[in-house]
Amino acid sequence: MPSRHRSHSPFRVPRPGTRVRPGSSLPRGFTLLELLIVVAVMAIIAGAAIVILGETETRAQQHLATSEIGELKKALLRFREDTGYFPTQGPFNLDSRAGGFVPQANLPDYVASGAEIAWFDCPANFWQLFENPLTEDRNGNGVLDSGEDTNGNSTIDTFHSLGVWNPDAGRGWHGPYLSRTGNGYVRVGASLLTTGAGSPTTGTAINDVVGVADPFEKSPVTATLYLQWRTAPTVVESALSRWGRPYLLLDVTVPNSTRLMSMGANGTYESSASATAGDDVAVFLLR
Repeated sequence: MPSRHRSHSPFRVPRPGTRVRPGSSLPRGFTLLELLIVVAVMAIIAGAAIVILGETETRAQQHLATSEIGELKKALLRFREDTGYFPTQGPFNLDSRAGGFVPQANLPDYVASGAEIAWFDCPANFWQLFENPLTEDRNGNGVLDSGEDTNGNSTIDTFHSLGVWNPDAGRGWHGPYLSRTGNGYVRVGASLLTTGAGSPTTGTAINDVVGVADPFEKSPVTATLYLQWRTAPTVVESALSRWGRPYLLLDVTVPNSTRLMSMGANGTYESSASATAGDDVAVFLLR
């Protein structure tokens, strides 16, 4: 017995020559206006997706910067726990200054002649977390490498008792406090002071500062190439076209104000000696 219901077959393209009667159920095509509307909507959706992806990447970088600042803070506090001082303070200051025991001759041999003090004082300089400044054997490998025998006596000299780790007292430089991974040598403007006043992109350029880079990759600033990084000191060919901005250690002489700074996602230093501004991030070490 024939079925009472007619099955609905899928849509079929009419054969060539087939005449379509007015009022037939064949679907019509899109008009030009409808196609333009669809394209416009798709463009809006694509643009929104790009914005969302960009915001997501920035948030991820901000979380990473917060994590990195936390690790850098831990390294500085371990340095202080081991020695009683932050880097460049007390015996870790230059021996030309009151209480300091670091000979200028014991700075790395890649530091430009005449720029030693500016290099030593630069807020982006974390050299003392990587190398022991109170002994000629700065990298702790047990031998005098090229440039380490500062007085030519072929003996590893130590300039202060904190230059040797004392396990019984739990005192002395006991680094390195950071891994070299992700770090390098950065060019910083000398007008940035240890208080946070000034700018890292003005003044005489200090080359080969031992820095720690944040995750916000940016190009160097201006034709003077402030904030340009190298993977090897003095080697122009090792320059990076983009890298993170250097973290800064400020006000180490004022314990309640000692802080780490990141220039934030826009890569611009916007703070001052008295206030954090823009999207710069400050983390205090002893609060």
